[in-house]
Amino acid sequence: GIDLYWAATDGHLVAGTKAKTLGDVMTRLKAKAPVGGLFANDDFKQGFAHTVPSGQAAAFAHFDLERIMNIARNSPLAEEIPLDPIIEGLGLDSLKSTSYGMSLEAGPAPHRREATASMAPKNALAYNAARFDVAGIVDTILDLAENLDEDVAAEIDSMFGEFEANAGFSLIDDFVASLGTEHGFWVGGSPYGGMVPEIVIALEVAKPDRMDFCFKRMN
Repeated sequence: GIDLYWAATDGHLVAGTKAKTLGDVMTRLKAKAPVGGLFANDDFKQGFAHTVPSGQAAAFAHFDLERIMNIARNSPLAEEIPLDPIIEGLGLDSLKSTSYGMSLEAGPAPHRREATASMAPKNALAYNAARFDVAGIVDTILDLAENLDEDVAAEIDSMFGEFEANAGFSLIDDFVASLGTEHGFWVGGSPYGGMVPEIVIALEVAKPDRMDFCFKRMN
């Protein structure tokens, strides 16, 4: 299986597939460099400036297309499928990178996207940051399940109850409730070789005391 490592830093809970990756995140944050991480990448910096003016985007993403296409061309998949005609037909061979931002509401958003972008390495293959309420989404899903099928809802309640009995904390009322709304993740090259990428996710922690409670219970 793939190992998963966790670290809490700068108001975020960061999880990744390599311990060294999380160590590198800590190093960048301790340096407190305002242009660290992906902000040291000129293509990213330009894309961010154009798509997130004044931090007003509810979501932002950046892709290093040149490197992604090179990885695809040298992958085992390229031995079975002629990728070059597809890449050239889509015009991807003429693009070095691409960024996009999306706004779902009026008014400025908090500047937390800078926080997760500073955590990510300069050479990340892809990066995404978005604002969403994890607790609200979970509540909506649970309410929908209860309205659609009471038996399914009962099974879910039983599952969460069993988790709380074993872990010593509530997955919903403690862990999920501790999360904020500004989150990000990035993708790097495979730490194991091949096509399996390294994925890191950074979740904002709005209630660190509740998150700390969860970690103490796990230990």
